[in-house]
Amino acid sequence: MKNFLKKMSQIPHFFNDMRSVVGRLPTYYEDDLITWHYSDFMKDEWFVACYDSAVNAGLAVADKIHWRAHTLCWAALIEKN
Repeated sequence: MKNFLKKMSQIPHFFNDMRSVVGRLPTYYEDDLITWHYSDFMKDEWFVACYDSAVNAGLAVADKIHWRAHTLCWAALIEKN
């Protein structure tokens, strides 16, 4: 599946084809994850600034793992409360 998605991402028409199936473009596509659901965290200025700082400081394992980072932050917040 991973290789399939990688190959599909290289085809310019892939997302337009997916639009015809789902009805709209994906809201998020990185780190071998495609979703049409909530991804407003990518517009959250605080999250983006913190994420970019971590990447620039060499603290992230990759520069395109926003979903993983957000999920970890969410879980930490839930546990804290």
